[in-house]
Amino acid sequence: MTITLLVVSSLFLYTKRLTLPFFKCILYCQLFKKLIGMLTILPDSSGNCESKNFQIILGRCNDLVISGHACSILTCYYFNRTYIKSYFLSLYVIINLILIVFSRNHYTIDVIFSFFVTNYIFEKYILKL
Repeated sequence: MTITLLVVSSLFLYTKRLTLPFFKCILYCQLFKKLIGMLTILPDSSGNCESKNFQIILGRCNDLVISGHACSILTCYYFNRTYIKSYFLSLYVIINLILIVFSRNHYTIDVIFSFFVTNYIFEKYILKL
């Protein structure tokens, strides 16, 4: 569901010439997520953590403080809400965020933190463009 929203948003924002700020916001969110993920360790929420090569780059099972999926979904929402004036987009985003928590790969606080991080990055860095 996240990939679908990213692709559709990218194509839609391309016509508005907002593709670069859109991906810039996603990049800032992901970089911040990686930085915080390297500094913070939480217990694995799914209970079946496996060791991987390049764990710092690819992520570990316990670098959960900020949900990258939720950041991407919220970035799509922030960029598209001015152009799409329906409740469908809001409902789609809320369902996505709930499914992230129900998938048991993230805690609820991860999604809440991602909301604050994405909102801060969007307000401070992207709206100034």
